[in-house]
Amino acid sequence: HPGEMSRLTGLSVKEITASPQRVAEDFSKRYGVTTVLKGADTVITDGKNTFVSRAGNPGMATGGSGDVLAGVIGSLLCQGYSPLEASACGVFIHGTAGDFAREDLGETSMLPSDVIDCLYKVFKKAEE
Repeated sequence: HPGEMSRLTGLSVKEITASPQRVAEDFSKRYGVTTVLKGADTVITDGKNTFVSRAGNPGMATGGSGDVLAGVIGSLLCQGYSPLEASACGVFIHGTAGDFAREDLGETSMLPSDVIDCLYKVFKKAEE
């Protein structure tokens, strides 16, 4: 998220939120990594290819949500997806599960475990 990216880059949160795609792309190019910059629109980039995901909702802005995202991405990496593919798919899966959790429970008291509990719905929907 912008606060973490601020600590990594030395840029202010205001600078990051003003140009998240540029910041993420520059970071990826500089360090040769895939970057996931979480926000209302999450930017996923390897510095050459960039995706923006709008999946997810404000109820997911809680401690532990990023850990769930990291677990989803890690799982996809272990299944043989490239870092960019795993990150882009992981962000979509995580955000969509969060949207299912919002439908079931609302945003106000959503927990990361609620997102985990809704992961199956994403895969079930994909099979339809």
